[in-house]
Amino acid sequence: MATERDPNGKVTSVPILSSHVSADLKIHLVHGTHSKPTFETHEFEKLDKVTCLVRRHDTARPKKDYGINFMVSMQSGTTD
Repeated sequence: MATERDPNGKVTSVPILSSHVSADLKIHLVHGTHSKPTFETHEFEKLDKVTCLVRRHDTARPKKDYGINFMVSMQSGTTD
């Protein structure tokens, strides 16, 4: 799975988060990001032997600033 070429000619792969082939020979795909997944179903017999699905993949940060900033730190030490 890939994106269309951008103006510079670059193609980016689209992450596939999950896939499953069901008993009725349908391929179920989940792609994109964990916070904004996209679900698709395709009939196995209608796909070519070699297929590249071209999709839009928007990785832009949200336009609204929610003011959430945090830092995770791990401190080593002994516990009783």
